[in-house]
Amino acid sequence: ITVRRIPTRLFEVGELERAMHIAGVVARLKSPSLVKLLGAIREENEFLCVSEYLAGARMVDLRRFVVEGENAIPASVAARLILEVSRASVVAHRLMSGLGMSSQRVIFGDAVLIALFGEVLLTEVGILADLLRCSRVTAIGALCAELAPEEIRSTPSTSGSSEVFTLGVWLWELLTSRWLFPQQLDAESCRRAVVSKPIPRIDTIERMGMPVPEPLVRVVEPRVHPRPRVRVAVACHPRFSALP
Repeated sequence: ITVRRIPTRLFEVGELERAMHIAGVVARLKSPSLVKLLGAIREENEFLCVSEYLAGARMVDLRRFVVEGENAIPASVAARLILEVSRASVVAHRLMSGLGMSSQRVIFGDAVLIALFGEVLLTEVGILADLLRCSRVTAIGALCAELAPEEIRSTPSTSGSSEVFTLGVWLWELLTSRWLFPQQLDAESCRRAVVSKPIPRIDTIERMGMPVPEPLVRVVEPRVHPRPRVRVAVACHPRFSALP
């Protein structure tokens, strides 16, 4: 099994009970695109999410390997991984909708598993999205670096465009071997960076001695746009219909 341990000090009154309830609901989900949640346990100092164990690497660890290890992966592999995350998210959203939880975010760097058998799966869908409603959790800087600007400015947004932004950021980082947003800042500094930092044009950054292929430039640029309507409009355009 795999256990995610969350300190109970991060929860306000009533938030832990809500998380326990959601875990019970999500544990009913079964899909090849999801890592099976077995249940949740409340202990004195920790909230434990128990899932089945699958060997593989988390998206957050892959990005750290690429960026901090100064490693490069083929552009085609990077694009394929993000496409598979997008496909898994579509399945997860359909399943969550069936439980009356259609507005939940399902994509988080620590909740995307690239399994050794080659598939991309999502973990703890619903539970991690619910944590965005916890004020002490959203004070964690590393979490802010995963969210879209509109999610940080106000009450966390659950629009699909925010996940498009996250996928765009991950693809940007995998293609350039650089962090787009700082990873080690306090929450407020990270919020300011996400909301106000200009996104460098990806075709100005070399990788493996070569620029990013032009087709991928056209895919990435609009997806990291600060305005949600731009991301949605491009994602719905027929030319990009096969991409996240």
